[in-house]
Amino acid sequence: MFEADINKYPTLSSLAFSIYRIKYLNKYKIPCITGELYRNLNKSSTGGSVDVYKPIGEEINRYDVNSLYPSVMSNFPSPVGKITKFKGDILKYPENPFGFFFVKIKTPEYLHIPILQTRVKSKGAGIRTVSPLGEWSGWYLSEELYNAKKQGYEIEIIWGYLFEKEYIFKEYVNDLYKLKKESKRGYSELHY
Repeated sequence: MFEADINKYPTLSSLAFSIYRIKYLNKYKIPCITGELYRNLNKSSTGGSVDVYKPIGEEINRYDVNSLYPSVMSNFPSPVGKITKFKGDILKYPENPFGFFFVKIKTPEYLHIPILQTRVKSKGAGIRTVSPLGEWSGWYLSEELYNAKKQGYEIEIIWGYLFEKEYIFKEYVNDLYKLKKESKRGYSELHY
């Protein structure tokens, strides 16, 4: 179906990436990022935030989201195309600029659950990812900052990189999800 030889890919992840490259990637201009740009953008990636809550109460409902990660890949834009470096508060110019920004952050003191993450050195435990209260500076994707502003964060943009944006995984995720949804459980017979 995707013209990918599964014998050439040792993992499902490598096969999935191959399928994306073969059928879907050629529609988008994804820049090759190296050097200073790579090092700066890498600082914006801190991994997922995981919190554990133990609710106390009666008639509590639990929910599990079906394919949350792929749905986010499908429904939110990715950075593509031409990259423009800028200095200063870019929010004064285009509406909702998209990119990665180096910012100074100040959180509201009333936050019970802070949402922006940063990395800090801790004594004896190396580098830790935390969601602190207070003030610091760091690299963030613009969309995270817009969400944080809604929660009362004060954000001063110092400089950064603007990108074009596209929904580069929408068709890929929708096609594979449709295959998953239509497949029969326990089906093992091969058809050629």
